[in-house]
Amino acid sequence: PAYSLCGVVANQVKMIDDVRVIVRGENAEMKHAYGDDLLVLDPGEIGSNVVNVTDKSGEEIDSLLGQMKLALDGHQVVITHDLIYQPNMWKYHVAARRLARERSDLKWLHWVHSATDMGTAQQTKQFATELVGKFPNSRLVVFHNEELNRKGGIFGYEVNEIVVIPNPIDLMEGYHPIARKALASFQNTDVIACYPCRLDRGKQPHILIEVFAELLGMGYKVGIVIIDFHSTAGDKAVYRDEMKRLAKVSGVEIVFTSDIPEGSYHVPHKAVMDIFEFA
Repeated sequence: PAYSLCGVVANQVKMIDDVRVIVRGENAEMKHAYGDDLLVLDPGEIGSNVVNVTDKSGEEIDSLLGQMKLALDGHQVVITHDLIYQPNMWKYHVAARRLARERSDLKWLHWVHSATDMGTAQQTKQFATELVGKFPNSRLVVFHNEELNRKGGIFGYEVNEIVVIPNPIDLMEGYHPIARKALASFQNTDVIACYPCRLDRGKQPHILIEVFAELLGMGYKVGIVIIDFHSTAGDKAVYRDEMKRLAKVSGVEIVFTSDIPEGSYHVPHKAVMDIFEFA
């Protein structure tokens, strides 16, 4: 898939137990988050991005339909990328529509990037009638609200049949290295507390651990960041070790910036702001 869709696919692989990634392309590889069985369908007109109808097109579509049936057996949701408008995807499009008409239980979610009306259907000759109208049992997925009317009009979807899912972005892009290290284990946390303080016992940061232990017991994923610059010796260090033990017993994830080499004696203002922004 294109780069903009990679994050979406990776998130689906993480969130859903039974995921299958199907790609088109002779050089496709299974990598990184796409750690599932990979089915490479017929390459088609790789790189040409034109409609090419031949005497063999009917047989090729039948072959694709058979492969799709096998690959999607037992699955209920299909995510596609640019399937419904790219010229060199037209045979996959015909096969997918045939399968959609056969299997009313299959839900199709069509991610469409920066599409324009390329007149693909009109170029497919005897297959054109199969590509007219909205794709059966499907939703269109676009990247921002400004695309609702334009793409809805192109592909035959009403506004209430279109879903807006923004492109995935790295929320920590540009963060200070200390902030990145402090937040590394908190990517899936529900509640985060940030407390910039010296580790004086009177400031009572250990109370946070006790409160967050209760939240943990309620089913929340929790984390605490103590921004404890210049608290590296004497009773402050003893107090920090006591809190680490309390957090471990309570099951609460806690990070002290003084444990990060770069943050032992100084935490830049930007790092502090980044941590608060993330929380």
